[in-house]
Order: sequence, then structure tokens, then C-alpha cells
Amino acid sequence: MTFVQPTALWALAALPLIVLLYILRPRHQRVVVPSVRLWQHLSSDLEGRPRWRLPAATLLLFTQLVIAAAIAATLARPSLPGSIGQHLILLVDTSPTMLSTDVSPNRLALAVEDARQMVASLNNEDRATLISIEPIPRILASGKGPHALDAALDAVKVSPARGDVQSALALAAQTADLSPDTHNRIVILSDGTFDQVSLKSIGAIPADLAFQQVGGSDDNQGITALSVRPMIGSLNRYLGFVQIANFARRDVQVGVQATADGLTIYNRKVTIPARQPVEISLSLPQGTHLFGVTIDTPDKYSLDNHAEALVPGARAIPVTLVASDPTIWQRALKTLPTVQLKVVDPASYKPDDAAVTIFDGFIPASLPMGSIVMVAPPPGSALFPVAGNQPSTTIVQVDDSNSLFDSVDLAGLYVQQPERLGTMAWARPIAQGGSGPLILDGELNGHRTVVIGFEPAATDWPQRIAFPIFIANLVDTLAPQSLPSLVSPGAAVDLPPAPHATSMLIRLPNGQVDVFSNGDRPVRFADTSQRGPYVVTDMNGATPVTSREFVVNRLGVSESDIAPRVDPQVLTRNGSPPGKPTQHEVWPWVAGGVLVLLASEWLIYFRRLVG
Repeated sequence: MTFVQPTALWALAALPLIVLLYILRPRHQRVVVPSVRLWQHLSSDLEGRPRWRLPAATLLLFTQLVIAAAIAATLARPSLPGSIGQHLILLVDTSPTMLSTDVSPNRLALAVEDARQMVASLNNEDRATLISIEPIPRILASGKGPHALDAALDAVKVSPARGDVQSALALAAQTADLSPDTHNRIVILSDGTFDQVSLKSIGAIPADLAFQQVGGSDDNQGITALSVRPMIGSLNRYLGFVQIANFARRDVQVGVQATADGLTIYNRKVTIPARQPVEISLSLPQGTHLFGVTIDTPDKYSLDNHAEALVPGARAIPVTLVASDPTIWQRALKTLPTVQLKVVDPASYKPDDAAVTIFDGFIPASLPMGSIVMVAPPPGSALFPVAGNQPSTTIVQVDDSNSLFDSVDLAGLYVQQPERLGTMAWARPIAQGGSGPLILDGELNGHRTVVIGFEPAATDWPQRIAFPIFIANLVDTLAPQSLPSLVSPGAAVDLPPAPHATSMLIRLPNGQVDVFSNGDRPVRFADTSQRGPYVVTDMNGATPVTSREFVVNRLGVSESDIAPRVDPQVLTRNGSPPGKPTQHEVWPWVAGGVLVLLASEWLIYFRRLVG
């Protein structure tokens, strides 16, 4: 037995005090005499004189000593040692791919059931913590005992976007760091469809780390890209492009149906080779507003079997091209009927009001007010630092989530001696070569800016279909517009109010309508978990003023590849402190015994008085 508060044992000093009180207490013997007159003149100082002898071992003295000792023991909180304390920290992945049905009923449900069984094996004094792997991970619940996480596990649901495993693991490490006296275990329950995690960047993890994979099939066919582009040489006519990828290791035939404003314009069976994509180009009827594609396939993941894209309305976009040799740029830009192109020689350039300005190998003394595309900037600029050249390389990594690469495939593009771009705090790399970034995207002094660290004319990029599509993406993305045409699930959208509008109605894909009162600032709308078109209607009282739309889609190869990509051994290691035995406190029983003894003492004393 041990004591939680051993300093309280100082209360045992009351035992000798009780004995001393019994020694000092005067002792009288009751004697029946016929008269007390003979003792009236005796000295009174003899009365109550103590006799320094041990008191008689009476039941009352024994009871009081036991009571005092029991009270001291109660204050010291006696406890019996138990097993080593456990702290189980569960990380449950809620990424959309966890809805894959290669396990029954799906990966997320199986992960939750596995988590429930792990918690059920804990003792009453063990602790459990549940962390949800979301874009911003969070702790859902924490408590003691085998049922501490039951309610939280019942409420787990899939996130609209892929979770951040790196941040979730860092949060779990911080949680384990707060439990130095327990044996800590971190278990990641996931399908492993995320990139490798850098444990080194997290630092020391005071817990045993384990990865438990849920599911493992690659049987999926999905829409990985969907876009609408102006038809070359035609005004207000558009082409729809769709890419469908087969991630299985066998050829698969899928049904493909394309619609224009709900009317079917394409309905065929398409065979997709194993681990390959196919691309389909469709001419959209004039006046098409919403282009949709659906695939019919018995795969294991259905969230990528349908996608929609808005057909942009006609608008004039002024673009200024500043280049000594504008040939490749003119060829791509003239295919865009909405672009009003102005070509300027670098020697005579002056800033204008163009929506997008492309500088090829030239940096002006002062930048324009619109968006900027800086191509192969020359050395000597503080805004666009260049430190020599990199070795010749191929593009090895592209940020598929960036709208500039929508339907653009740069895999294997060979770049000869690209520029070694210096650090630009305002930009982030979106295309990487073997030795550093090749394309950057950011916001410079409030203006969207894209930096291309090589000359496209020195590559075979202009001969690929990907180049004019990339230029179209540049213009669409960088030209100011009231709403983005494509939004990722879960992302927030700033909706500027229309002039003279008093309220804003937002109709979600499921028909639900959210109402907001207009103020001086844009409405930040974050309820974008549903996929499909959102209609924003500005109202002046009961009268509609304007109507705008945006579409929520989650496209990309990484979003549809449901096969595990992480090595479980990388996320398996030992690092927990040894932990200390749990303490089962028994002071309530001791306190109950004290009450019984107090009642016994009172009965003894009462009987003595009565007797």
C-alpha cells in the first residue's frame, strides 16, 4: 500500500497526545460514605494531581486511538498499486477516400469499429483521446475508461477534403507530452492514401507509434479533370474536356454520359487501360450554361463519378504581352475569343490597365495594377531574384490542386538549364524540377503574380496541347472576376454583395437555401462540403438584383487514387515513457470505518454516563 499524500501522516502525532491526556486526567474513585465533613479542611491543591503512570487499557482509549490513526490514514489517501497506466491516442482519418467500399460497409466505419474495440480493452483508470484527421485536425474527445470515446466515435463523419496527417500527428505528440506518467500509444487508423509523413519535422514523440491500415484496394475509376475552353476560331462556342483515369491494374469498361444543361450530348462505353487515363473532348451546344459528366462503373469509390463545370459567360479580358519575340504567346492567346490582346515591345512599355500583363524576359521599372505573369526574369531584380541557372531537368512535381494546371499535363517536360529562382516570401512553388522550383504562384503587393523560371520557347511545351490550355487557365484565373468558377470542398468563398442589395440567398446543391444580410463587407461562405453548383442571388427586399454561380468539385489524380501510398514501417516506432502503476485509492473505505468507530465510541461513552 502507498499513500498519495504521505505528508498527511503527521496527523499521527495525535496518538501520543491522546495518551498524554489520559495520563494527565485526574482519576477519582467513587466511594459511598456516611459523611464528607471529615474532608472539608483538606488542601484543595491535592485534588486532580496527576499520577505519572500509563493509563489503563480501556476500550474507550483503544477506540479513540484507532479513530485518530484512521483519520490520519484517510488524510494521507491510501491506495493500492495497480497496472501501468495507459494513454491511448487514436487518430481516425476522415478523408473522403475513407468512404471507399472495398471493406464493409466502408473504410471509415471499419476504422471507427476498430477504434471502439481498442478503447474497450482499457481499464477504468486508463485514458483515451480521439483526434480526427481533418484539414485542420482537432481533438474530438478525451476521458478515462473503456467507454470514454463512445459518443465521439458515434459522431465521426467524413470531411469534405483530405486530412492533414502531419498536423494530426503533431497534435497527438503534444497530447502525449502532457501524459509523462503513463505508457502512451498513438495509433493511426487510415487507408494510407496520403504522402509520406516527416517524423523528423515533428520532433520527439513520447509515445509508441503504430499505423493500422484500413482497406487497400486500388479498384477505382474516376473523373480527374473537367474543364471548359473556348472553341478556336468561334465566338461564344466552347469545348468540354474530361479526363477519366483507371487506377486498377486491369482494363475497365465504363459508361460515360455527358450533359449540357441536363440534356445528354454523349453516352458511350469507354475502355480505359490499366493504370491509365483517357481524355474526351466534346463540342458544347451554343448557349450551354452547365456542363456535367457522369461515369457508370462498379468501382469501390463513388465520390469522383460525377463532376460539373460552368461555361463562362462572354466577357472581354484585356491582356498586354510584353516580349521581344511574342510568337508562341500570340498563337495561344489569339485562340481565346474573350481576350483583347495588346503586344508591346519592352523598350516602349508603359503600365496600363490590362487585367493580365505577361512579361517575357523583361522586368519594368514599375509594375502594372493588374495581375502579372513574369517569364524568365533577368537577373538583378529584388522582387524576382535569380541566382544563376539550375542543371537541365524535367518537371517532377506539380500542384494538381492549383487551377493553373486544370487539365494540364506537364509530366516529363524537359527544361534546359532553368533559372535558379531565389526566395520570394510572397510566392509558393507549384511546379518543381529536380533541383528546385520552376513555376511559382503568389500575391505581390496585392496582385496575383505567376513566375515561370524558364523560357517556354526553349522547350517542346508550345507544341503540346497543354500549352494553350495553360494559357487559358492563366487568363481565367488571373483576370478579376466576381466569383471563382471552381471551388474545392470545404473551402471558404468571399461573396461580395451587389450594389443596392439588402440580402443574399445561397442555394446549395441539395436545394437548401442560406440567407445572409448584406453589410459593408463580403459574406464569407464556408458551407461548401456538398459537390455541385451553388447559386448566389442578391436581393433588394423581395426583388432579385443579380444571380451568380460557382461549382464545388474535387478533381485530381491524388483525390481519386484510393490505393495506399504510405509505408506502415515509417509510422511504426517505440518512444513511450515506461509509465507508472495506477493507484486505486481506498480512503473512502477507511473514512467509512472512521464513521463506524466514531459511532461505537459515542455508544461506549453514552453507556458509561448512563451506567
